[in-house]
Amino acid sequence: MAAVIDRPIEPRPVEGVVPVDAPVCMNYACIIKQQLHSALSRIASTGSFTTFNPCLNAPNPGLFVKDIGFISLPLLERDAHSIIQASLQSFGKDFALASARMIKELDPERFELRNPAWQQTLQDIVNSVALDTAAGMSTVKAEPYKLLLYQRAARSKPQEQYVVGWPKPRPCDPEKRPPVFGTLEICLPSKHEGGELYITREGQTKILDSSKSSGFGYSFMAWYNTVTHEVKPVTSGYRLTLIYNLTYNLSPGTLQRMAMFDSEKESLQRVFALWNAALGKASPKKLVYTLDQKYPNTNLSVNCLMGNDRLRVLCLQEVCAEANFQVYLGNLERTVRGGGDEDEDDAYGYGNGFGGRAYFGDGLRSEGQDDSTYVFHEITNISAETTGLEQIVDLSGSETAANIHVGKCDVVQPEHFTNCPDSEDYSGLESGGRVTVTRYYRRTVVVLMPENYRTEFFFGLVRNGRLDVKPWIERLMWDARANPSNPRSKRDLTRLCQLVIEMNKAFLEKNYPGHFTKSEWESKYSQYSEGVIGGVVRASLLLERLDLFEEALAVVPQGLSPWVYVDIGKAIHALGFARVKNQLNKAARNLSRVYERYNALDDILFGYESVRPQGPCHMDWEDLEGWAKAKTQESLDHGIPVYRKDGSALVRIAKKYGNRFLFQRVLPFVKTNISNIPFAIAFVTKLFEASKDESIANDVVVYAFRDIVSDLIPELTLGFDSETARYQNTDRSTPVPANGALETIPYLDQSSLIPFVRKIDGQSIAQLLSHCISLNLDQEISGILRKLTAESRTAYPSAFHFTLLPFLSHLLTNVLPAHNIPLRDPRYQHFTQQLIATYTIRYVRLEPRNWVRPRYGCGCDDCEMLNRFLVDPKFDTVGFAMAKKRREHVESQVQDKEGLSAETVKLSTPHSLVVRKVQEDKSMGLAKWRERCVEAEEWIGSLGTIEQVKEVLGWRYEELASLKAVRMEKASVAWAVGPGRRIRYS
Repeated sequence: MAAVIDRPIEPRPVEGVVPVDAPVCMNYACIIKQQLHSALSRIASTGSFTTFNPCLNAPNPGLFVKDIGFISLPLLERDAHSIIQASLQSFGKDFALASARMIKELDPERFELRNPAWQQTLQDIVNSVALDTAAGMSTVKAEPYKLLLYQRAARSKPQEQYVVGWPKPRPCDPEKRPPVFGTLEICLPSKHEGGELYITREGQTKILDSSKSSGFGYSFMAWYNTVTHEVKPVTSGYRLTLIYNLTYNLSPGTLQRMAMFDSEKESLQRVFALWNAALGKASPKKLVYTLDQKYPNTNLSVNCLMGNDRLRVLCLQEVCAEANFQVYLGNLERTVRGGGDEDEDDAYGYGNGFGGRAYFGDGLRSEGQDDSTYVFHEITNISAETTGLEQIVDLSGSETAANIHVGKCDVVQPEHFTNCPDSEDYSGLESGGRVTVTRYYRRTVVVLMPENYRTEFFFGLVRNGRLDVKPWIERLMWDARANPSNPRSKRDLTRLCQLVIEMNKAFLEKNYPGHFTKSEWESKYSQYSEGVIGGVVRASLLLERLDLFEEALAVVPQGLSPWVYVDIGKAIHALGFARVKNQLNKAARNLSRVYERYNALDDILFGYESVRPQGPCHMDWEDLEGWAKAKTQESLDHGIPVYRKDGSALVRIAKKYGNRFLFQRVLPFVKTNISNIPFAIAFVTKLFEASKDESIANDVVVYAFRDIVSDLIPELTLGFDSETARYQNTDRSTPVPANGALETIPYLDQSSLIPFVRKIDGQSIAQLLSHCISLNLDQEISGILRKLTAESRTAYPSAFHFTLLPFLSHLLTNVLPAHNIPLRDPRYQHFTQQLIATYTIRYVRLEPRNWVRPRYGCGCDDCEMLNRFLVDPKFDTVGFAMAKKRREHVESQVQDKEGLSAETVKLSTPHSLVVRKVQEDKSMGLAKWRERCVEAEEWIGSLGTIEQVKEVLGWRYEELASLKAVRMEKASVAWAVGPGRRIRYS
């Protein structure tokens, strides 16, 4: 078994627990870090990073190659050529070196070792390797990987990751395959010279030479994955080797008890006892201990660690489990940026003067260059530095969190992040004579923290957006159900629920100060959604913590999801209704909307009923049902705002509690809120549907439907247009002006006539009308049509597009055909004609043409005739048939005048001067009027098919479809036929 090097670490602090009443000024953090470092440093093995031994009395393995047969050992020339023909080129794709291409390989599927005695020999070799490397004999296994044949001149360059043909790191997945931590090479009898293996780690190099016994003997060598190795050229013969992956045997109980040393364990126990005793006295909340080796994120778990790292983490695992501490693994990265000194040769452009990146290791190293030859640049003044964990995983390899900040005081060995970095960026000499150096450090670390602090630690990551709290709650709930006897999950779940409640409570209790905007305040003090609070509610019931249950219900931002109320119902069955009644009353008060409260109560009843046993009703069930009915009735007794969803909820309430409840509670509530048209329509629609499925008697539905609709029709207002209202308030009998050009009435209080628009879905009104037709409510049908006709004359024009025209479209295409009512029915035809005519006049309005122009001229008779034409709004062209001098005089009056043109037409005698008004007044908005015309024509065309629109408009189709009522005829032409004569109109 591996031994421990028991050597003092200087300076070595005195170990032991500091008394609880120790002075406050004592630096607990420094003492704990020193003692932890001292205890872990003494956990070390005598094992080496590599081993090499001859294999005495080894039997012939019985090497059999498919398609070739048995291979004789020692290796013969003909068998070597056969292996070469059957093998693949290992390095042809990855390396350009000819020496690399001289290495041939066979996969395990291509060869077999058929001698049964070889397995015992292999196990003896593995046990020897485990002993020499301190891996532990009972934990190491060898998996076949390759058969390699080195020809003459075959070699490989120094590799930190494996050469091709040798094992590469495999991602750690303990549930499927164990991780590879090392390589085993067995050299088979094959006479050769050269081919020495150079193994280097931390400046120490070992040479493993298999050629001395290669003629007739066997030898084996093994090494950890973290070394750099190089195969020197084979100078003669063939080097034939078997390559194995070394893995840990992950059988249960193997890892937890490996290499536990009593003295070191006692030292660690005293360290963690001190840490526990010092909690709350400036003790660290977490510590980061640096491991010897570096491991990739994809291969990080306790099963993937090697050597001393493995021993120390396994020791920590056992001690921390007893001391209530948590152990995690992670990769810590530290970046330091600042100014530096320029290289001596920077001014000449040599060396690193042009900047670049240097790596500690093989990064940019030239062949044959040693790491020590590169000198990293010093940072003279630090401008920025960051230290953080890329991720942390538990010991099984499951990622727990990512992107975690680590403070300097949290690191046990800070010197590992101040000495030689892993890499650096060097800018070279920049403009202004500045030099920027950025150093990068990377270490694999162990993260230690008290179990009591674990929830707060991860909750801080949640607040920074690095973790999602909802899955965290779900996972803890699953753990609590799966392991009810384990208090840890319940303790963590309780603390997490408390933290979430505290955050939402703090948000709700704070107001927005004047110097904060709402968005700024919410970004700083955000609250958790109803989904997260729902998880807290369910967790509190699982924990039987009614105090948390009540507090969670008080901080819900909106209603909870239905499945949360179902779980509440299930919990009531387990806890008893009497225990949770007070909390349920408070929860019901928070549900102010009718549909929210009823849905929640219904879900609670459903959850309870889903788990209660069949048979006689339990007392809790009767009490719960009575309580739910009382809370439903309570929601109808208060004057609260109503919504569309409340309409369908009220019908469900009526179905559940019967006709008496319908007439005594539901209908009065609907009548009180009848002015909310969407709500009232939703109620009567669902009420009509209840008669179809016979959940409510048909005569009851007809009576209630008529009662509500008769009150609904007067409230069916779509708002009003303030200008229309001003005009109509002067004289209610006066029709709305066709062009919509309304003047403000001086004596009318305009402040009371603010435009008001109520958006009501036209399809809902059409559905309401359809139900009235189905129930033969003729009086209500006429009332709805009359009300909509009246509203079309006063409502804001946008009501046509949102309500009236969609209603008309559904009426023509769905309602009337469904009830076999012809479109020519006088009632609906007259309604449609009126609605389209009103829409044309009120929305499109009269064509805004105006041909008036300023007066010109000298006052003579000819100029007077010209001015009569200019001020006439109906004419755009005039012709003056007169002598040349008179024509020239009139032409001079309009020449170069804006909006006028003149030309002489020589078709008769005397010739005529034709004057035209060539430009309309843009302020009249003719372009916008034309856009409204196009829009109106599209709306009218979309009411149904062409045949349907023609049928319902009847004899007025051409007039209404062409918008004739708002189109002006083409401007007329005026002719002046002689001196002093009057203008004749054509």
